[in-house]
Amino acid sequence: MTDIILDEAGAGILDEAGYAIFEEGAVGAMAVVYSSDCPAGLKRVTADSAYVWQCDGTADQVQVNDAINAVAATGQTSSAPPSGGGGSVILVGYNFNFSAPAQIQSWVDLSGAFGWKACQINAASGFSGTALIEVGQTYTEYTRIHDLCLVGSGSGSEHGIYYNSQTDQTPFTDNDPCHNLNNLVIRQSGGAALYFNASCRVSMVGPNIRIHSPGTYGVYGNGLTDSQIIGVQTLGSGSDGFYVGSTDCIYSACHSYNSNEYGWNIASSGLRSLITGCHAEDSSKHNWFVQASKLQLVGCTSDSAGLGNANTYDGFNIVAGGTSIYMTGCQSFDRNASPHQRYGVYMNGTTTQSRIQCSTYNNDTGSFGGTTTPGTGSAYDVFGT
Repeated sequence: MTDIILDEAGAGILDEAGYAIFEEGAVGAMAVVYSSDCPAGLKRVTADSAYVWQCDGTADQVQVNDAINAVAATGQTSSAPPSGGGGSVILVGYNFNFSAPAQIQSWVDLSGAFGWKACQINAASGFSGTALIEVGQTYTEYTRIHDLCLVGSGSGSEHGIYYNSQTDQTPFTDNDPCHNLNNLVIRQSGGAALYFNASCRVSMVGPNIRIHSPGTYGVYGNGLTDSQIIGVQTLGSGSDGFYVGSTDCIYSACHSYNSNEYGWNIASSGLRSLITGCHAEDSSKHNWFVQASKLQLVGCTSDSAGLGNANTYDGFNIVAGGTSIYMTGCQSFDRNASPHQRYGVYMNGTTTQSRIQCSTYNNDTGSFGGTTTPGTGSAYDVFGT
């Protein structure tokens, strides 16, 4: 394995033979940030070189932001995507304590050297800011965050990761921001674990993202147009496990467990989305609350909706006025010992041009309820108990 060594000026990365791997402004840059508890034997470069920082365990976001800024500045201009700029910021160590947000910038890859279970970013007591990690500029594109564990305060309002506002096009020439998040654990964020608002287009969220006990949403997807969300698991969300509020997205193999409200809240703005092989279990309200039109649910399941609210909420609750809803190969089941899933599928009004196909089992009131007569151009096939 090639050792990571900075040249004497810190302007480039050399291999152990002294040959350049990266040169500043030519291909990219790499910065290393050591935590206060990083074992001395793991430090391969000194903290007095450019592109190397040492944290002291308090306000560690200062050093991390310095590293992000240094890497982002290489070759970057205000009128076009970086030409040979950007690169990697690697966090080496176990605990990084933030009193304010780290601000990710365009063309920067932020990761933990020890992976998503060992390298941990913590919200320090008195944390002030929107999120542990947020967008650092009005226009931000081509970012990646991976192999980290983020731990919130558990009592504040900070999100885990927050992408918001005008994250595509001007002043860059590329129309697609292409953000990427994967291999993450996010625990006890005061707000949402992952919060996307506005134009985060053509982004990839997942795989291997596990969310524990966020104060509000597991994934708030109000700005993930034309994006893919794959292999995300939420547990114990204070609000919805997944809030789907953007168009043309694909959700696949995502799970919501024990949400305090809906497992999946598919808002009226969540048009033309495909949700396949996804699951909701033990939500306090509906496991699936479907308000959108032009929507496909394929092979999705509901297990024991309405936990603690017996005979009130449904596996799939589909609101009135939906058009072109395609739901096939889905299952809805299980009231368990304390009856708490009312209907497997409940049509809260008439839909048009829709196809509803679902098998149900062991629901408290029945398999199918509400307006069970299909609307114009629709067909319903819900069977079971």
